[in-house]
Amino acid sequence: MREATLTSRQAEAFLVDGWPVVEQFPQYMAMNLQKLRYGHSRGQDLARPYMTRNIRVEQNHADNRVDWAAALTGQLLVTSRKLSIGLATIGK
Repeated sequence: MREATLTSRQAEAFLVDGWPVVEQFPQYMAMNLQKLRYGHSRGQDLARPYMTRNIRVEQNHADNRVDWAAALTGQLLVTSRKLSIGLATIGK
């Protein structure tokens, strides 16, 4: 940690194991956005534009992770629930 480096195995674990959270978080936020009603309270009125913008930010995080994994491996497969490193392995 102090050296700020990851082994190939650690990088792969970071990209693959964290994928479900990164991929599903925009969906989670969208479900909560649906619960908010305009004009119901000041807090909800303030939360709506914040959540709307933040859903896009979180989706960009997912897109960036896919691009990052592809750049490191040269090959990957993305399914709805899993980011799988392809035949090429990180670090080769």
